[in-house]
Parts: sequence; structure tokens; C-alpha cells
Amino acid sequence: IQEEAHDYGLPVIAWMYPRGPFVQNDTDTDVLAYAARVALELGADIIKIKYNKDAQGFKWVTKCAGKTKVMVAGGEKTDTESLLKEVKDVMNAGASGMAIGRNVWQHEKPLAVTNALKAVIFGKKKVEDALKEVRPYLQADGGDVQLVDIDEVAKTVKVRLVGTCAGCASAGMTLKAGVEEAIKRNAPEIKSVEADLY
Repeated sequence: IQEEAHDYGLPVIAWMYPRGPFVQNDTDTDVLAYAARVALELGADIIKIKYNKDAQGFKWVTKCAGKTKVMVAGGEKTDTESLLKEVKDVMNAGASGMAIGRNVWQHEKPLAVTNALKAVIFGKKKVEDALKEVRPYLQADGGDVQLVDIDEVAKTVKVRLVGTCAGCASAGMTLKAGVEEAIKRNAPEIKSVEADLY
């Protein structure tokens, strides 16, 4: 089936939900990793898979999927804060996106939760793209910038200036005129950029 789909230019999406009498825990990291690998071997372009509630372990699942894009099932109905935290963990573990149903359609404000999900799923890429723009200028003077955190609710980004930028007298200007300006240009929803003074 997948070969025929590819012959017609259609992507193959596989629902990889391990089931059966010998599957004792369908969200065990090794079971999910094996399912992701099977999807890759079968030629799936995208998989939909459950999340194991273990961000570190899920990195292994996404790695085993290889070039296959990993979409995570939305799971049980939960509160918005827990949902957004889980989505952030999933995306940080290497997933490509989410396949969410009830947590959007049954939400009292489905458009608001959709916008919040969009910020979590796509916001990090926009911020990272902005940092790629300014990084060469900072590196030319022996400095650099690292993304520390994105707070989707407060719409703030925390970065760390490193190298010569960390102790530079112009660090505040670099942060505001360089880094924050680039981030806001790429991700206009961001309200402010803060320095992480570890």
C-alpha cells in the first residue's frame, strides 16, 4: 500500500498503537520506540503514536523513527495548562507535531487553545530562526546566544548571552536592539525577551 501511495505522490500516515495479548504496557518507551522503528521500516512518512509521559524516554522514540515524522496523539481530556506543558515536552523530545481532538473540540474556547498550541508547536522554530539570523554577528566578536525557555502564556523568551557577550558592557543593547528585535520580527506574538543571568 505504501509503495502505491508513494507512486501517486501521497504521504503514508501510520497509526502505531501497539496492541495485543503480549503488549503489557502500550506506552512503555521500548515498545513505542519499536513501533516507531517498524513504521520507518514499512515506509511511513508520518506516524501517530501515544506519548509515554517521559520526555527523556520519548527522545529515544523520535530517534528510532528516523526520517519518519512523529505526531503525538492528544490523549485524555485534560486542563489547558497540563496540555500545553505536555505538548512542549513532546516537541522538545523531537516530535514534529500533535494530532489533538477532544482537547480542542471539547474546550470552552477552542480557538484560544488552538492559538496556544500553535505558539508551542511552531513558536520555538520561529525563535530559533531569529537566533540564527543574529548569531553570526555575535560570533564574529567571540560571543553567542542560547535559547533557554519560551513561556507561551506570558509570551516571553529567555535567552543566555555567552562568550564575550556575557560580560560585555553593551550586553543590554545587544539583547534589546539585536536579539529581541530579530525574535519579534520572526515571532510577533512575543512580548519581551529576557536575559538568563545564570
